[in-house]
Amino acid sequence: MKVTNTVNSHLSLGEWLHENFMLFKMRMKSFSAMDESIKSVFERVESLDAITAQYSRKRIRDCQILEIGFGANPHLMIALQSMGCDVIGIDLDQPVLHFRTKYFYSIYKKNGVGRLVKSFVRSVLFDKYERNALARLLESKGFGMKIDESAFKVGDAAEFVFEKESFDLIFSNLVFMHIPMEKMRQLVRKMTEWLRPDGIALIRIGIHTGISGGLLTEWYPHLLNENIQRRSDPWEHLRKKRFEADYYQNKLRLKEYRQVLSGYFDILEEINETPDLGSKFLTPEIRAELSDYSESELISFRYTFILGKPSESPMLS
Repeated sequence: MKVTNTVNSHLSLGEWLHENFMLFKMRMKSFSAMDESIKSVFERVESLDAITAQYSRKRIRDCQILEIGFGANPHLMIALQSMGCDVIGIDLDQPVLHFRTKYFYSIYKKNGVGRLVKSFVRSVLFDKYERNALARLLESKGFGMKIDESAFKVGDAAEFVFEKESFDLIFSNLVFMHIPMEKMRQLVRKMTEWLRPDGIALIRIGIHTGISGGLLTEWYPHLLNENIQRRSDPWEHLRKKRFEADYYQNKLRLKEYRQVLSGYFDILEEINETPDLGSKFLTPEIRAELSDYSESELISFRYTFILGKPSESPMLS
């Protein structure tokens, strides 16, 4: 079995085809708003800059940055590189930075045939248009696109070696939900070593208990207000569990993330980005069925933790 968190090895072929066809339709629908979609990359850059300035009194252009989990579409890393930021990223999956055979061969060797198929289809149908949209927006801001291939590291971040106190900013976007608990503890402990004394970490997570927490495509946050036909029920992943998404999930609750992060960092701020997500689907019957969970757990999904170096030595266990 090849190493990847973006393919669910337990999924049947039929389920795999269904989930990936749904993703394909969603990507096709986004073509008409490609530039608007790419603008969110720059909104993320501005957010990183504002939070770094607030908590460490540095701008991102003056920071050494690490992204954990740059993903299949590393637009944010490319944008940061193009804007002159000193950024390194690490991900389990090999990215396709250019349409070259070496990338697809590497994906097959490292991540398996399932990841290869997804990467090839995405690269052929979408990457060129998305990169062109990114290049246009960079140009409009006075930057040319730059891609430093050496900055994209492929491997397990929990096993990776960086020098101590190498980074002013470490961030991760909706990646920790795909990391097993023990690996996460190992990674978070290493992050405290990699971060400089006045540095910060921004960890954006998705919690499993939210309506989108099962990662089934038809329950993605931006589709909740769409009048679409769904084959699964609200909170399917906590209730009937008939279907699975094409991703590995650690299925952690919010309190478990808090426990891991607070064991190694000071939590400077915790932001609930989606405090009322899917509440219209939470009928009295479903609420009674899911009585083991608080209502806030069920109608929240995305959280951002802003973390600082611990004021005392972090726990070692």
